[in-house]
Amino acid sequence: MQSESACYYLSTEAANRLSEPSFGKLSPLLTLEAGAAVFRILDCFDQSLQRSGRILVETGGSLELFMADGQMLSQSANRDPRFIADLPYGPVKQALADISPLRSLLPIGSGTLRRATLVLLDNDEKTHCRAHLRFMTDTGNEGTVLVTLQGLRGYGATGLRQVCRSAAQTNRGLRWC
Repeated sequence: MQSESACYYLSTEAANRLSEPSFGKLSPLLTLEAGAAVFRILDCFDQSLQRSGRILVETGGSLELFMADGQMLSQSANRDPRFIADLPYGPVKQALADISPLRSLLPIGSGTLRRATLVLLDNDEKTHCRAHLRFMTDTGNEGTVLVTLQGLRGYGATGLRQVCRSAAQTNRGLRWC
């Protein structure tokens, strides 16, 4: 059985259902950030990051590493990261310490990234949980949405886990990072 995670992949169709009105006593509010960015997914020739359940995304001057446990780490990348050893010191480089520093980081995918935030509000408009969405569309216009959940003190992320499962029910399914 799959363990609970704070990171999910959804199809764009399923992600669009996340903002449908009312999930129980909570109402969703989706806010899209202005603009889009070019992204690249990086991995080694043997896909060691993917095989370990991690995804390394480079957008402009930053790197985001999505861990198998649902955690997301980020740090700046001053230039095109070519080798793990070339990365500046930071949380992403530390998390990649189990990979040979001589391994080259190769682009295995690219496209356009749009960011959004989804919050679940109660009747008093208090935020119970928050999700950060990354709408990733490749050059062939195929898309997926990477959803990272953020539980808030006193509430947790349970409500958004249920929303993600509900949105994915009529789709090919929900996948955990």
